[in-house]
Amino acid sequence: SLAPAEVLQPAATFSLIRCDECTRCFKNKYLLAKHKARMHNRDQAPHMCAECGRTFHLREDMMAHSKTCTRVFRCICGFEGRHPITIRKHCEKTKHPRDLVTIIKKPREEDRSEGAPSSN
Repeated sequence: SLAPAEVLQPAATFSLIRCDECTRCFKNKYLLAKHKARMHNRDQAPHMCAECGRTFHLREDMMAHSKTCTRVFRCICGFEGRHPITIRKHCEKTKHPRDLVTIIKKPREEDRSEGAPSSN
């Protein structure tokens, strides 16, 4: 048996912070602030992607988007996908070799519509 000093105490409990605009609760103020920026400030999106012009409420969302904005993965069969998981699943399903997948950079949609030369 354990001595009184060795008795384990229950884990410290934390209080949840409730959003004052909806019913969601969060572990800390940081998560609440991210939620409010994404969900309740629809009219404000100060971060813009330099490639496509899409706007984001949070800089971290824009940075994640910019990693795949104009990048496209192309399989040897011609299939294209913007995310690595898409091309991985395609290659697994079709048994195409993943090591032959190429990464290409496509121009923005508005550049294509203006007849700009393709960079492929």
